[in-house]
Amino acid sequence: MAEVSNPTARFFREVFSYPEVAQDFVRYYLPPEVAATLDVSTLELSRESFLDPNLQEYVSDLLYRVRLRDGRAAFIYFLMEHKSYPDWLTPFQLLRYFVRIEERSLREGTRMTPVILLVVYHGRTPWPDNYHLGALYTGPEELRRYWPDFAYHLVDLSQYSDEEIVGAATLQVALRLFKGVHAGDFAAQLPGIFRLLRDLIHAQSTLEYL
Repeated sequence: MAEVSNPTARFFREVFSYPEVAQDFVRYYLPPEVAATLDVSTLELSRESFLDPNLQEYVSDLLYRVRLRDGRAAFIYFLMEHKSYPDWLTPFQLLRYFVRIEERSLREGTRMTPVILLVVYHGRTPWPDNYHLGALYTGPEELRRYWPDFAYHLVDLSQYSDEEIVGAATLQVALRLFKGVHAGDFAAQLPGIFRLLRDLIHAQSTLEYL
């Protein structure tokens, strides 16, 4: 992966590169019926990035391979939006990344593999419901059948209260930091984040002692 100067992007890559953090996120933040199809213990990180170089200051991505409960393979593609506002072109960018991932599968000699597209956003304003690929098109209703569209799962941290951010301490600290970067009350959130960090450090010290 190319190095970027955006500290939030670097922090996302560092934290979510740990399989334990990604597993925790998948368990708590994917729809339960989707998470239930996955064997999260098999998550395996790919070091390949699918981003365009000119976007790497504004978004981060990570690709995980995972096994389904029936033994077949799938991918989970994490896209973290670091901009403080929603980007209406994100669905089109996801389409490009989706195609690149599937092209990789075909180069490896496998069939096309299911890809779960996961967008994590932590901007100041809510992510609109109509930000999907089909909504980028306008024209007669008769042409709608020719417009590509697909679903992605959105985790809009700007809409989560502190109580709704769950998971192990490492994941909670990361998400609270992402949520607070663009928030006006970030300073007020820091004591809670520091408490989580102290709990995390204490837990690690206890494990090392044992």
